[in-house]
Amino acid sequence: MHVLYSGFDGLDVCFKGHLPPDGLDTLEEAREAAQAKRAAQLVTVGEIAMHVADSGARGGYKFRCDTGPLGATWFFKDSRRANADPWHIRVSVKSAALAAYGLKGVRRDLYAVLGGLGVRVGPGGESIGRVDAAVDVLAPALVLNPDAFVMPSGCNRADHIEDKSVNGKSGRTTSVTVGKMPGRQTIVYDTRAEAIATGKAHW
Repeated sequence: MHVLYSGFDGLDVCFKGHLPPDGLDTLEEAREAAQAKRAAQLVTVGEIAMHVADSGARGGYKFRCDTGPLGATWFFKDSRRANADPWHIRVSVKSAALAAYGLKGVRRDLYAVLGGLGVRVGPGGESIGRVDAAVDVLAPALVLNPDAFVMPSGCNRADHIEDKSVNGKSGRTTSVTVGKMPGRQTIVYDTRAEAIATGKAHW
């Protein structure tokens, strides 16, 4: 067994701040165009180029934007509306960015994007919502056996079955998931098979 990669694989962060009015106007126009053309629209907000989707996300985020394969997905609330919640920005960093730049590099890039968008974030203005860690190993002879997983002592037999999902094909188990989100969760799966199935050739 050989470890190929070990580090962060996902990061969701909220920021206390908001886009300037002209930036929101740009996103509004791009969102409407995306809805009309049924395709994300490339625009420049401040100094940052991003694709704007035709819809937002749950939690009151009206705009959903993408900064590329080595970037992140950004979500913005419409601060032009009366809203007591000052946390108007959420970002979900892509796993490829974390693999390429590491956590320190990603944090630097996030604040560079915020600055380019004209967003000011003061002390205490960031809140981590989710962190994923991954270990990729090369183990051709590994046979994934769901019965080998040991659940916490507080789980009974029913919880064990309920909390553990198994996906397999042709009698071969390819992934085992233990736990539930938004709590702690562990997933063991065939990364190579997943990359081939989803067309992620860069992995």
